[in-house]
Amino acid sequence: MRPFIMDLIDQGLKKSTIRNHMGNLWLLGGEIIRSVSTYDDYKTPPEEALRNGVDQDGGMDCRHLTSEAEERSYHSTCRKLHRFLESIEK
Repeated sequence: MRPFIMDLIDQGLKKSTIRNHMGNLWLLGGEIIRSVSTYDDYKTPPEEALRNGVDQDGGMDCRHLTSEAEERSYHSTCRKLHRFLESIEK
């Protein structure tokens, strides 16, 4: 996720926006870890698990979101991450 965060910084986003994206990435990472441990899926490489956790519609469900605004923010970050991952894949 570090290259993604560095890309956000290079875009000149405000610190508060970057912190918000980092918080959403923290939530995404927690959900990926929970999914891996729940399904004993320790053989999937971490980058693949990350790519599987996001798509053009957003991220995997997050049980820690308590409002629609938090959900929109989280899914926005996940969509942005998905686009970033797609761009570096090419």
